[in-house]
Amino acid sequence: AEPEVLSDCLTGLLDVDGAEALPLVTSIAKSSTPEVGETAILALGASRRADAIEWLRERFESVADRDTRKCILLALASSRTEAAVAFLLDLIRKSSAPTADLAVSAMSIYRDDPQLWAEVAKASESRC
Repeated sequence: AEPEVLSDCLTGLLDVDGAEALPLVTSIAKSSTPEVGETAILALGASRRADAIEWLRERFESVADRDTRKCILLALASSRTEAAVAFLLDLIRKSSAPTADLAVSAMSIYRDDPQLWAEVAKASESRC
């Protein structure tokens, strides 16, 4: 009932149990209840674990729901990992306009980082 409590629990599990917690958290991320799934997706991004980032990338490719895709991209951006940022920049450069727009929106958390935001702008310009 409380997304913040669930988020804290999932984040704690990933911190303490690492790879052993991943199957549980990813199964929750596939929940049919959007708030529950989104909470797990964001916890995976917050973990900054390479295996969680890879799962998010794969999940992004396999899911069609726009809101879920948007949440996954936000989780990836929030992770602030090189692999996630590279994935998002690649989406901006090479994906359809709607997908690129979602990636730019997720990357907007970097507006205060001039160097990274310049990379986002450069990736967007390369689409033209």
